[in-house]
Amino acid sequence: MNPMLLDRLIIWPKNFITGTDLRIILEGTDDARKSILKRAVQEGYLEKLKRDLYLIKRIPKKLINTFEIAQLIYGPSYISFESSLRYFGWIPESVPVTCSATIKQTRNFTNVLATFSFEKVPNSIFSVGVTWINDEEAKFLMADPWKSIADMIYLRNKKWDDVWSLMEDLRIEKETILSSNLALLELLVQVYPHKNTRHIAKNILDSIKTLKEKEIEN
Repeated sequence: MNPMLLDRLIIWPKNFITGTDLRIILEGTDDARKSILKRAVQEGYLEKLKRDLYLIKRIPKKLINTFEIAQLIYGPSYISFESSLRYFGWIPESVPVTCSATIKQTRNFTNVLATFSFEKVPNSIFSVGVTWINDEEAKFLMADPWKSIADMIYLRNKKWDDVWSLMEDLRIEKETILSSNLALLELLVQVYPHKNTRHIAKNILDSIKTLKEKEIEN
């Protein structure tokens, strides 16, 4: 194991390291750097996740966040679909695949960490309802639950008639719906660039208004 690389991996703040980082750390020719990396992989200090992305092993690090890894594997992308709904506590089930939306072609990747899926959404809607999650552990783009549901309508051919069929299908609690960001749902009804998605989203929004009225009456 190259002593300079080992010293840097020990103090590296993340549990992954990119090819760009390694080119800065390991001076010299490309062939020399490839030889050092090959040896590090053989000795179990690094594991290749994809081209120019390595998992750091045999050195204690913080837990791996697959959401952050997803955006390094294939981007631009953001966490969406069931992964986003689970993150925000909208659905009770665990999600075995890390699900993302992207403006690139639909792709799937499997490595030692997880299976990652990336589904293509329209370019014009990519940033709507998406925010940075940034804490001490990781940083990644995450879709609001309503953006995730709109993406599911668009890409998964979901045909929910109203909010009650949505809640039953995904096992979402009524209180979760009533406390959600309905302003974003109203925006998606107007701007999502797919007529059927807008239509279904509007039916859900209209039925939420009815649901809220019933709650007030009770």
